[in-house]
Amino acid sequence: VAMMYLKISLSDWWTIFAARTQAFFFTRAPSKIVFAAASVATLASTGLAVKWPFPAERYDERADLDAQEPDSQLIGLGLEHVLFTWAFTLVWFLIQDVCKVLLYKLLYTFDVSGIRTEAEANAARRAKNEAILGKQPSKRGARAGGARRKARRGEMQLAEMPLEVELEV
Repeated sequence: VAMMYLKISLSDWWTIFAARTQAFFFTRAPSKIVFAAASVATLASTGLAVKWPFPAERYDERADLDAQEPDSQLIGLGLEHVLFTWAFTLVWFLIQDVCKVLLYKLLYTFDVSGIRTEAEANAARRAKNEAILGKQPSKRGARAGGARRKARRGEMQLAEMPLEVELEV
């Protein structure tokens, strides 16, 4: 039970890193707060899997082996089980990430649900918006802030606004 708990806890947090991008998980660094939360959560999960601090009843291995009572107690894992669970989860996380990238390539190749068409339209619109603003912005926030000021003053048409501004309107 503890091994399943640890595996699910680890894979849930690691999946957050894979889901943040259509490329490999390491191509986009997480924010410091997300990385800190994931680190604390995975270490806490590992600690709980090693030493469960809330024993509800005393575990009787002999009774469990004789199937006289159900196994309802979470028993702490040894180091070898923890290392195995981490390695198993990491290997399957990497396999999952590779499959994700391959499936996105397949979706783009066959333009499933218009995914490639939409991405190309968004790229063209961003290029047009940057040309309208007359510069290559170094930060997205600065570009959106300038566009918001122009929009408030009525100097931009709605169709000319960057994506960030259009979503807010």
